[in-house]
Amino acid sequence: MERVKMAEAESLETAAEHERILREIESTDTACIGPTLSDLPKVTGKIK
Repeated sequence: MERVKMAEAESLETAAEHERILREIESTDTACIGPTLSDLPKVTGKIK
């Protein structure tokens, strides 16, 4: 039974960490990240 409680606690901790990461991603200014791979044709002038 103790393992079940530990697993539940770890699951809640993991979910909380995922939520924290998602909030951080959503609040990050994407302009500071730079171009993504999908932007490369525009940046390099080459088209796939």
